[in-house]
Order: sequence, then structure tokens, then C-alpha cells
Amino acid sequence: MIELIVVLVLVSLVVGLAGPSLINAAGKFSLASAGRQIVSAIRAGRNEARAKQQELLAVITDGELIVDHGDGKQIAAVHLPEGVRIGPESIPSTYTLLPSGQILGPQRLELILKERYRVFIVLGPGPGAVRLEESR
Repeated sequence: MIELIVVLVLVSLVVGLAGPSLINAAGKFSLASAGRQIVSAIRAGRNEARAKQQELLAVITDGELIVDHGDGKQIAAVHLPEGVRIGPESIPSTYTLLPSGQILGPQRLELILKERYRVFIVLGPGPGAVRLEESR
């Protein structure tokens, strides 16, 4: 019986110490995942603009990224998870996806989770390049 109590105490200590780290890691993962989804949607829109030889718009509002195909057809490409928001200086952001493959728009878009974690969607350095940059 004493061995069982000792094991339970040790398990509860480990869970108590590791729990907050696991919760923080899950939050960081959720934020990075949202950033990767936005980068992927912008790249897909860029590829579609090149394939159709048509200019497209990608508009990022507070809760989602919407791709406008110009024919009145809008597609909500990415919905941000709960707790993830766009930085205040980044709203609203519009990216123009040109048939040449070039992307015009803000150079940096900030995603924030709980005011503690931030990632940036960055255009460049080359034309049409878009990438995710995680803050340290």
C-alpha cells in the first residue's frame, strides 16, 4: 500500500510540473499551425493566379483569410483557431496575387496568441516568396 501511495505521489508531481509546459507547447503549436495554414493558402492562391492568369485578392480580417476570385466568388480559406488573433497594425490586410506569381501586400503580418506568443508571415526576400517566421 505504501508503494502505491509513493507511486501516486510521484506521478502527481510529474504531472504537476510538466502540465503547464505541455499546455504552453500546445498553444505554440496551434499558433504555428495557423500561420502555416495562412502561408499555404497564400501560396495556393498565388499558384491559382498564375494558372488562371488572373489577379486574385487575399483579405485577412480578424478571424479569417478570404480569397476573392474576382467573379463575385469568395472562399474562406483559413479560419483562425480560438485565441489566435491578427496583430492590430495588420488588420485588415490585403494581398494582391498577380498572374506573374508576385505577391503584393504588407511585408509582415503578425499572429498573436494570449499576448505571449507571436509568429510572423513574411513576404520576400524574392518576388512571390512567403514564409512563416517564429519569434524566439
